Amino acid sequence: YDHAVLVDNSQRVYETSNPDGTLVSIAYEGYDLTVDNWKSIDVENWLYVRLGNGQFGWIRNEGVKKL
Repeated sequence: YDHAVLVDNSQRVYETSNPDGTLVSIAYEGYDLTVDNWKSIDVENWLYVRLGNGQFGWIRNEGVKKL
């Protein structure tokens, strides 16, 4: 696992690594994220994350800065 922060203004968080998937939440700039590297490794341009509020989902990797 890696800790990360969202540096984009906002990004949508989905149930699947597909922008046509079900929306879980919207993450905003400064949100703390925990990245599941094992689950994310085989999915290009997406990260599986846990948001600070406990929700899980997929987010595009651009705009996410690992700490």
